[in-house]
Amino acid sequence: MILYGCSQTVGATIWHYYGNDRAYCSQKLAMSATGEFAGEEIVVMDTGTCSGWCTFPITCTNGQAGDCTADNYGPTEAADGNAFTWEATSGRYLRHWSGRGQNSGVHFMEIDIYGCEGESCATDTAGGDSGTGGLSVWTPGEPLCLSQREVLLPRVADG
Repeated sequence: MILYGCSQTVGATIWHYYGNDRAYCSQKLAMSATGEFAGEEIVVMDTGTCSGWCTFPITCTNGQAGDCTADNYGPTEAADGNAFTWEATSGRYLRHWSGRGQNSGVHFMEIDIYGCEGESCATDTAGGDSGTGGLSVWTPGEPLCLSQREVLLPRVADG
């Protein structure tokens, strides 16, 4: 879970281990105003969950695939990370869930959160109104609010 200083988010870039061809299953991103993630959260990305794991390339024809399909997997991991975008969403906490890749672990490396402060995260500056009340408009690829983020380690009960 990540605590950050933006009032709204519009996306994140996530880096998992990418040293060989792999993808991770059962991924989800959610926003929360409280950090509880007990039903009040807003899910902004969800690949669905499955009980097995698929070999790469993700065709899910191996014996261990269980009920997994290629749709349960995020994109192939890359050195530039994987970018996810969503409509402007309020919340102070971001949580990322992920299942395994091609071995028994999940390898989180970095998460950049993109957002803005103010009433709107509008990126359309036509007519001179950025929608951010005088603050900078978010540009894809330029993380905002990072100086205020801190990684919160999961509680034991979170697994």
